[in-house]
Amino acid sequence: MVMLQVNDLPSARERARAAGVREVFEVERGDISEVHLHPRHARRDRLPERSTAGWVVALGWAGWTERAVPGRVAGATIAVADPDTVAGRWATIAGGPPNGCTFVPDERSKGLIEIEPELGGIVRTLRIAS
Repeated sequence: MVMLQVNDLPSARERARAAGVREVFEVERGDISEVHLHPRHARRDRLPERSTAGWVVALGWAGWTERAVPGRVAGATIAVADPDTVAGRWATIAGGPPNGCTFVPDERSKGLIEIEPELGGIVRTLRIAS
C-alpha cells in the first residue's frame, strides 16, 4: 500500500472520480481524512483479480507534523506493466507527480517493491521480498 499526502483532499477525490477511480474506503476523524482508491482503477494495468498491490491512498491530515514520528518515507518504487501510464494516472489524481515515487516496468505488476525510509538524514533502501 502506498499512501500519498495531498494538500487538497477534496480536489484529489474529485480528480479520482473524474478519472473513473473508485473509492473503496474513507474515514474522517476530526483532523484527519483518509481515502483508499481501488488498485485496479488507480493503476489501469494488468493486476491479479485479488491483488491489493499498489493501493493509492490520499490523506489530508491537519497537524500531522506535530504528531509524526521522527523520519519520513523518502521514496517508494512501484513495479507495474506500464510505468508511464500508471505514473501519469497517479500524478493526475495527486495533482502532480507523487514525490519520491518511482515506477518501473514489471510484467508481473508486483506493486510496491521498495521503500526508502529516512531517519537522521540517512536514507536506506528496503526491498520487499517477493
